[in-house]
Amino acid sequence: MKICVVGNSHVGSLKLGWDMIKDQMPEHQIVFFGSPGARLRHLRINQGTLVSVDPQLHKDLIATSGQGAVIDPKAFDAVLLYGLQLPFPRLRKGISRAVVKATVKDLVTDKLAFRVAERFRKIMTGPFWIGSNPLQGARSEDIEPGTYHPYDMLLAEVQAAFPLSGVTFLDQPPETIRPDLRAPVQFSAGSTRLLTEEDSDELIEHSANDISHMNGDYGRLWLQHNLPRITQAAAA
Repeated sequence: MKICVVGNSHVGSLKLGWDMIKDQMPEHQIVFFGSPGARLRHLRINQGTLVSVDPQLHKDLIATSGQGAVIDPKAFDAVLLYGLQLPFPRLRKGISRAVVKATVKDLVTDKLAFRVAERFRKIMTGPFWIGSNPLQGARSEDIEPGTYHPYDMLLAEVQAAFPLSGVTFLDQPPETIRPDLRAPVQFSAGSTRLLTEEDSDELIEHSANDISHMNGDYGRLWLQHNLPRITQAAAA
C-alpha cells in the first residue's frame, strides 16, 4: 500500500520512525511531503493535484519526498495530514462542556490543517486521516498539578468539531500520553529538524529547550499504532 503523508516540521519524527520499521513492512510505502512552519499554505490546486507556488516550499517537497513536488492523491492508496499547526486541546476539568466545544471548534477551523484539508477534499472524494501536533513534551518526570479532561474525550470533540466529511482524526499511542496531557520526557529528547543543511545528510537537533517536536522513537510508536488503522480502512 502506498501512503502519502503531508505535514510541517512534525513530520520529521514520523519520517525517522518509518526508517526504523520500514524493512518490517515491505508491503507498504510511505512518501513524505513536508515543509517547516506554515509554508504548506502555498499549496494550490492544479488539475487534480496540489502544487507549490512558493520556491522554497517546492524545494522542501522535493527534498522530503525524494521524488518530486507535485502531490497527486490519485497516486496513493491513503492520505495522512500530520501536524500542520493543529495543537491538541489541553483543557482542565472544571471548564464547562459548552466552553470545551467552543474552544475546540475555534481551534480546528483556524489552523493550517483545516486549510490544507479543504484543498485535499476539493480534489479527492475518498477518506483521509489527520494527526494533530503531538502533545508537548514534559520538562521533568514530575506530573503537573491539576486535573485534565481525558485525552479520548478531547479527541472525540476534535473529531465532532471538524467541518469536513470523510476525515478521521488519529490518536497518540497511549504510552506517549501522561495524565497531565504531556508526552513523557524521553520522546522529545534529541528531536531533529525535518530538513538537513543543503548538500548534507547530517541531522540537526532542535535546541534542548524544544518540547514541541518529538524524536524518531515517538514516530515509530505513532506509526505502529496508527498504520494498521489506516491500511485496513483504505483496503476495505
